[in-house]
Order: sequence, then structure tokens, then C-alpha cells
Amino acid sequence: MISRSRGIPIPYALLFLICLSACAGGPDPIGEVTWTEVDRFAADEADTMSLLAGPVDIVVHGDLVWVIDVRSDDLALFTRAGEFVRRIGRSGEGPGEFSRPALFLTWPDTVGVWDFGSNRIQRFGPRGEYGSMFRPGTAEQPAGGAGLDPKGCLYLARGGFQFDHLVQVLAPDGSPRSSFGDLPAPRVDLLDMVAIKTDIVEGRMHSWFANSIVTTVTDRAVWVAFQAEPVVRRYSLSGDLEHERVLEPCETLWENRIAAWRQRNAEDDTPYAFYGLQIVEDIDPLDDGGVLLTFEDPDRFNAVRLSAEGRIAEEWSGPAGEWHDVAVVDENTLYAIDRATSSIAKLVRSGG
Repeated sequence: MISRSRGIPIPYALLFLICLSACAGGPDPIGEVTWTEVDRFAADEADTMSLLAGPVDIVVHGDLVWVIDVRSDDLALFTRAGEFVRRIGRSGEGPGEFSRPALFLTWPDTVGVWDFGSNRIQRFGPRGEYGSMFRPGTAEQPAGGAGLDPKGCLYLARGGFQFDHLVQVLAPDGSPRSSFGDLPAPRVDLLDMVAIKTDIVEGRMHSWFANSIVTTVTDRAVWVAFQAEPVVRRYSLSGDLEHERVLEPCETLWENRIAAWRQRNAEDDTPYAFYGLQIVEDIDPLDDGGVLLTFEDPDRFNAVRLSAEGRIAEEWSGPAGEWHDVAVVDENTLYAIDRATSSIAKLVRSGG
């Protein structure tokens, strides 16, 4: 009698192999999207009220585009069509006045401005009317950005400077609540500029830069992107690390930018002066739970859209400019600050 082994029928075997391949799978496909400039405002020299001296942050709230002009110590408001609406504020420390405003924070019904010079956050209504003010319970401003969760808690990028974690959390009233995020390098308590410059020129990554981050907050997560390497982390709102990703398609970008950064510092032989490492210019939350990373790139608008899982979903490119900060309206429209001209560009998706 002939013995027969009971193997897997061919159709099921093929199905099994297909499923196994999909689970093991290679890298996710990356879409390529081109953005085209369709409008530019705050660039008409005849309209002096709309001109910007030093735009540093931008946000779209309701039907208005808000811009912080740090050199003028005020805010400029425009319609989405680029029409100038009004300016808010002046130099000072009274209600509605500013001393080095730097960062927007948005609530559903108000826009907040973190004024670094006076270390306070002022809130304004949808049309720019003054609302209220509070002082955060920390003396150190978040150079790498900040964000709000749905309950109004503040998440501040600390980056290990005089701090044992990457992110500090403040309660809605500004009082310290918690901190989280392991540092990749030892914390820095004192800026020894000569030591930092020596490390840069001799090819070492000083802890000041190894811990340098930008951060943002979505409805469910806190995102951290490092400046010294193409790595992003996603934390839960309670501070648990959910995943860490190496952005392998961006490794060459990091290598080139770090090499240029070292060369620039080496050419300036002043021992106590150094140039900062800024590869990720901005990180913005997206409606799908992912984020947008905008890079420093003198040749073009250069960004990647990350999925909620931290994988690169799309590579974005667009016109040349010194793009500093981005406000994403939806999947087809964004506004960006061009530092080269101190103006605002409206970009639309033109391919994908």
C-alpha cells in the first residue's frame, strides 16, 4: 500500500505564502508629492502694515492665518486668501503686549502666544481680542516647541538641558506635573562653549546636540524628532514609549547636513561661537494621527509625512526658499514662512 502524505493544497499554500510575505514585508511604499506656490503675502512693500520683520511661527485658526513677528513684538493676522486683517500687540509687558513672542499654542476657541521675554502665555479670541494670561511653572522656555493635549496639559521640549528627560508636562494651570523620555546622551547643566565647539570640529556629537529635539502633540500621542540622527519617537500622553523609528530613507539627508554643519563651524575659528544643529525645522500634527517633518533645505521645500505608526508615507517637495515653519490646513493646502523674504507662501498639492 502506498503511503500518501497530507500536504497543504496548492491554493492554500499560495495564500499562506502571500500572507507570510505581506507580514514579513519590505518597506512600505513611499508616495512622492509636489507642492506648488499659488500665493504669497506680507510681501507688498506698499502695504507697510502687512510687512513682517521677523516671522517665527504660523498657525491657521478658524478662517485666519496668524503669524508671530518676533522683531516687531506683535502678531499679524491675515485671511486665508492673504488679505491683511490687523496687527496685535506692541513691545511691553502689559496685557496684549510682547517681549520676544515665539510660539503659538491653540485651543478650540482661542490662540495662545508664549512670550519668551516675559515668560507668560497670553490667550486671544478668534478675531484677535485679548482674553487672559497665565505664567507657566517653569523658567526655561521650550526651544524645541510645545503642544497641548485635549485636556489642556502642556508638553514642552526640554532636550536634557538642566533636565533629566526629553519632555516636561505642565498642568492646564501651568504647574509642573511630570516628565518623560530617556536621554540618548548625558544631561547638560552648563554650556561650555569652547568644549562644544571643540567637539563639533573634531567630529564628536556633544550632548547638547545629541539630546536636541523638536516635539508636537496629537490627540493621542506626543512625538519627538531628534536633530542629531534620523530618529522619531512616539509616546502616549502619559509618557509611555510606544515606538521608535529610524527614518532610513532620510539617513543621507542627515549625513550631508551634519557634514555641512561641521564644516561651517570649522570655518569659523572663534572658539566660543558655534552654529546650532537644525535639520528638522518644524514638526506639525496631522489629522490622521501622524506628523509632518519639515527639513532645513536651501534648495527646495523638503518634508516627509509620517503615518501614525511613524513610517514615512509621503515625501513632499516644492519651491526653493528658507522654509522655517509650516501650518497644514488639510491634505491639499499649507502655509509656510519663508525667512529669506520674511513672507508667507500658500502651497497646494499638485501631484501624488
